[in-house]
Amino acid sequence: GVQTCALPICYARAKHFTPALNAELRHPIQQGSADAEASGDSGGDLKFETSDFATRRAIKFFCAAIFCAMLFWTARCSAFVLSVDADTGAPLHWPVEESVPRRMEPIRFFLVDETWSATNRVAELNAIRAAFGQWQSIPGTLLRFEEGGVLHAQPDIVDPADGTNIVRWINTRGLINGGTVSLAGILGLTLTSYRADGTMLGADIVLNGTEIEWFTDFNDRNNPAFFAETTLLHEIGHLLGLDHSPAGASLMHPRGGTGVDARFGIGADEIAFARANYGTGTGFAHLAGKVTMRGAGVFGAAVSVEDS
Repeated sequence: GVQTCALPICYARAKHFTPALNAELRHPIQQGSADAEASGDSGGDLKFETSDFATRRAIKFFCAAIFCAMLFWTARCSAFVLSVDADTGAPLHWPVEESVPRRMEPIRFFLVDETWSATNRVAELNAIRAAFGQWQSIPGTLLRFEEGGVLHAQPDIVDPADGTNIVRWINTRGLINGGTVSLAGILGLTLTSYRADGTMLGADIVLNGTEIEWFTDFNDRNNPAFFAETTLLHEIGHLLGLDHSPAGASLMHPRGGTGVDARFGIGADEIAFARANYGTGTGFAHLAGKVTMRGAGVFGAAVSVEDS
């Protein structure tokens, strides 16, 4: 299959060339909730049918502890949305060899000598390299990228199924990828090809150079143009198998802003994705067991684990 993921201005969603071209988010994160009911007196305290004051106070303390624990863990949770094959539901991923230790070949990419600005060419090519570098710097993952060189621009070099992963600006209007995809109204676009089991075969990233103005200087934070590295980080997320996120401040949110906005950089959600899908398989432990007191199980016990 082939898929397309893009960022509308706003980001267009990643395009996967499957029967469901430009399909809406297929597997949004399900946000569950649990409601608890309790009767209360006029003072707002919980009301329990017991005459044991110590018991009542212990139960109140227990409820307060559970509430605080929920707040504690909620503040530290991470979530991400995977791109999947529209037919099989298989998550898109680059191949990882499930050996001991796990292994993964570097993902090779090529640049194109036609950038958005002839006067800022070096900085724009370096923005691409820096974006890949940020993803590669996530600790505890197998992610490695290898630059294959700078290719000469051709009229339609975009083809995710040709085995050459390219990243480039498109500075001419019209359709790309053999006349099948338009960049109109889009900041960036990622086109991927993959097998039915979700194994990636290739990916191309293109940025809109006809409708969009770009800049590369991180210190020029209020520049009214779009910061190239933010869009590139987003599109590389698609290249690795991420879909759009509903979280407003997430790097993978489908709408991008000008300047250096709050979405810049690899966040906790993207780190969680990289470790879950491309983790080294080392440095993790499993905790299992039963919390008891005087030989009996403890109801509602909370167990936390900290780094030593």
